[in-house]
Amino acid sequence: MTAYLAFRDAELKIYSTGSLDGVGDIKTIARGEALKHIQRNIAYFQGEGLVMKGRPVLSPKVQSVDLDSAPPTARIRDCEDSTNYVKIDKFTGEFKFPGNPPTVDRYVAERVDGHWIISDLASYTNEKC
Repeated sequence: MTAYLAFRDAELKIYSTGSLDGVGDIKTIARGEALKHIQRNIAYFQGEGLVMKGRPVLSPKVQSVDLDSAPPTARIRDCEDSTNYVKIDKFTGEFKFPGNPPTVDRYVAERVDGHWIISDLASYTNEKC
């Protein structure tokens, strides 16, 4: 769970500033599709001049752990309510896009070089929290 919360904390910092500055080496908390997700989002935010304001409400739960897989994996399910996590214009502060109603997000963490790192994620808007 620590890896998941570190990943989400880094996302909040990145999306609230529109920059990777001050986050440290993002590759220590994300790899694979999770890293690509952050890179795509930051490119979009910078291109559109957007940042996020507010905080999503998270309710993560570890669904399973497989220590016998290579690498070992953990699956996390989160019911995320982003209703009050909105996009604003980075330069004017003007409201641009509303947040999202509760969605189910699923994450995969892998144990690599002795620590857990988020490697994959997906959102399911049609799945009930």
